[in-house]
Amino acid sequence: MPTLKNIFLIVLLMPLLFACGGASSPDTKAPSVSSFTVSNGAPVAPALNGSYAVAANIGETKTYLMSVNEKLASPSITLKMVDANGTPIDLPTGLAVTFNASGSGQTVYELTLATNAHFALGTEVDNKVIDLIATLVDVAGNSTQLALKATIHDVALVGNAVMADALFSDNAGPMPMTKLHADGSFPPYPYLAADISNPAYAPTLCGAGPTPFCYDPIHSHWAVDTSVSDPAGRAILYSVAVAAGAPSTPPDIVAAMRATLTLDAAGRLSQTCYADAMGAMQCVDPLDPGNWTSLSITVIATPASGGMSLRRSFLLKVRDDG
Repeated sequence: MPTLKNIFLIVLLMPLLFACGGASSPDTKAPSVSSFTVSNGAPVAPALNGSYAVAANIGETKTYLMSVNEKLASPSITLKMVDANGTPIDLPTGLAVTFNASGSGQTVYELTLATNAHFALGTEVDNKVIDLIATLVDVAGNSTQLALKATIHDVALVGNAVMADALFSDNAGPMPMTKLHADGSFPPYPYLAADISNPAYAPTLCGAGPTPFCYDPIHSHWAVDTSVSDPAGRAILYSVAVAAGAPSTPPDIVAAMRATLTLDAAGRLSQTCYADAMGAMQCVDPLDPGNWTSLSITVIATPASGGMSLRRSFLLKVRDDG
């Protein structure tokens, strides 16, 4: 029969027996990241503040692999963008960051950082840094946070900054200039297809006679291609600036060229004459027989969604031939 002393010992040791026996305590270990690597690339080491640096170019999708010490719950990860004070803010339009489970046991996760062609953080978006906080929750409900610094790099537009000079002749009164060949020679007339580059050119006004002379008094037969290409596939906006190309260039010629040069959405620069209030056609007339008048033309190409611009410049030289 148990003595009073034995009963007292059993009561005293009972909590310890349960703790060491078959009953288990809840898992309180928070999930942790054991490795973080670029997909098919090198490991990414956390910075001194514990955050991992990730980066992507505009229009690019970059994938990172994150290994966790245990399986996460579903949904496993919530992601938020924070400001300098750690306050959550909305992700910028055009930025997509996702986590997806992959691998055996769902302990490897893909972080996909994608920036589309309409990413807009301001006029200049190169090297914009976004702070992200990912909260990882395991199946037991334990959580930890993963800090990410996502850097968005702009993509440079492609095109030569300095273009070849363009030579023209003004020889037919108030009509568009004739674009000369690179060697200064005149194109044959009627213009060959190779010499017609302005989609608006329409020689529908014809004179009398068995072989009528047809021309377009408004639109030039030519268009100078100033377009750029964008590896990120963004829409491009074009604008043009006209200035004197030499000290001798008359201001009225600069003004007339500004009034008649037309830059379309595709970056094609052409000439469009117009009728003034009295009905008289207005174009460019240098009034300097046999001599060249130079103008400096600068076309600015800028991504519509924001980004670095590219300026392309050339000299437009027009000779007064009558």
